[in-house]
Amino acid sequence: CLASKRHEMGVVSIQSHPVDHNIFASGSYDEILSLWDQRNPRKPLQELSVGGGVWRIKWNCKHPEIIGLACMHGGFKIVNVSSNSVIASYNQHQSLAYGLDWYPDDMRMELESDLYTGLLASCSFYDHSLHLWTCKNSF
Repeated sequence: CLASKRHEMGVVSIQSHPVDHNIFASGSYDEILSLWDQRNPRKPLQELSVGGGVWRIKWNCKHPEIIGLACMHGGFKIVNVSSNSVIASYNQHQSLAYGLDWYPDDMRMELESDLYTGLLASCSFYDHSLHLWTCKNSF
């Protein structure tokens, strides 16, 4: 067993990569998304400050370089791990960003005119709401 204390606050989300089983992502109240390789877990492969505690991580199965995040006070973010950047945000909830998932029939996330598109479901805490929204962003 090897423990890491790289995050500076509580770690609240971990998700394995959908294709490369050596890779996983972790998220924390410290607002950092970290990407790890289990073969060398002493130091993350990359880190990205996403502007909110990373409560939920969800990889896109069709495009495994894309991750959806629920970032508590920072809303929802879509991250391209290949460029280590936030490529889209969704801030229409009136409360803590608590959970999200890619819509199962839309995992194809079609590449149309240099735009990634995908349907996501997101939920928030105090406003008791569920939203369906489309992610479109060029990069």
